[in-house]
Amino acid sequence: MNISLSNLVKANGYNKSSKRAGRGIGSGKGGHTTGKGTKGQKARNGGQTKQWFEGGQTPLVHKMPYRGGFINHAKKIVVSLNLGEISANDRVNSLKTITPEVLMTNGFVKTTKFDFVKILGTGVFTNKVEFKDFQYSKKAIEKIKASGGSAS
Repeated sequence: MNISLSNLVKANGYNKSSKRAGRGIGSGKGGHTTGKGTKGQKARNGGQTKQWFEGGQTPLVHKMPYRGGFINHAKKIVVSLNLGEISANDRVNSLKTITPEVLMTNGFVKTTKFDFVKILGTGVFTNKVEFKDFQYSKKAIEKIKASGGSAS
């Protein structure tokens, strides 16, 4: 005879009822303690502690120092350079176009983690140079255009 879902037979003890805790001696779950041991917090109704409870001592969360302030994860990292600093370097002055990569190789930008480089207008600038991929102050744009260069 093949076994299939249509000819399965229930095993003996299949309809056995579950033991009901806390319903007296006749319930099949022991006497008056009903499997919870004797006394104590865990034997009481609703006596379970929170997962982070440490037995009454000061919890680890309260022992740690507070982290003050607010961390803005959307902030932009800006490297600012003055036109006077750029014009003081002879290697950069001889170039026709200046990009952030050129400034990094010449030591103007010390970090590799930045969102953009901003050119500020402080200092004397007289070179005819094309600036690419920067942000500019109004004064810097005026000085670059006055010297015959361009800022894009």
